[in-house]
This record gives sequence, structure tokens and C-alpha cells, in this order.
Amino acid sequence: MPIGTVIVEFFSGIADAWRARRALKAQADMQLGADILNKAIREDAEMKAAAEAMEARKRLDSTLSSTPIVPALPTIQPAPAPAVAAQPVPAPSPAPADPKPVAQPLLPTAAPAVVPVTVAPSVPAPPAPAAAPAAPAPSASSSNVN
Repeated sequence: MPIGTVIVEFFSGIADAWRARRALKAQADMQLGADILNKAIREDAEMKAAAEAMEARKRLDSTLSSTPIVPALPTIQPAPAPAVAAQPVPAPSPAPADPKPVAQPLLPTAAPAVVPVTVAPSVPAPPAPAAAPAAPAPSASSSNVN
């Protein structure tokens, strides 16, 4: 065999091996893609079934909520109430012929502050503290309008 043929066969073998490896890799990739596609189809079917089941539950809930519920007749009669000892009832007082209006009770108000005072014979007593002046009503001219 001539040396040129050996070299050509050697490089052809390397190229063939490389092509075979690429073909196997492509076949593995196609199988992996088919598996992913089948899984996606299966999940899609599961999601559609879950959505249909949820819609069916919603329809059933709306149907049942619009259906009036009729209570069943009791099958067991309730037990009688236990006897309570009779307590004496006070006699009602006679109503007055002319009812008088009832006065509303007065609410306690704040007591004025007490200032302790020591009285000296030559010093007059200090005046009692005056009530706080009421806040003046706001006027329209002092409004903050922009």
C-alpha cells in the first residue's frame, strides 16, 4: 500500500469518527428534545384538566349557593326545660296619677384649682386664678389659601 493511501485513510478515519460522534450526539439531542416535548404535552394536559376541574367546582358552588337549603325535621324531641323554683315577685307600686319629669343627673365638672393662701395681718390675699380665655374663632381673612 502506498504511503499516500495510508495517510488519506488515516485522515478519512478521523473524519468518519468525528461524523459518527456528531451523528450520535444529534440523535441523543433529538431523544432529549422528544422527552422534553412529551413532558410539556403531559403537563399541559394536566393543567387543562386542573383548570376544567376548578371551573366545574366554581359552577357547582354557584349552583349550590343559589339552591335554598331546607332544614330537615328534628327526629329527637328536645328535653323539657328544668323546673325553676318560684321566687316571690314584689308587688308593683301604684303608678302616680301625674307623672313628674325625671331630672337628668348632672355630670361632675372640673373643680377650680385651689391656691393655698397664708394670710398675714398686713398683706391682702392674692386674687383667685381666672379661667382660661376661650380661643378666638378663626376669621376668613387669616385662611391660608393659595
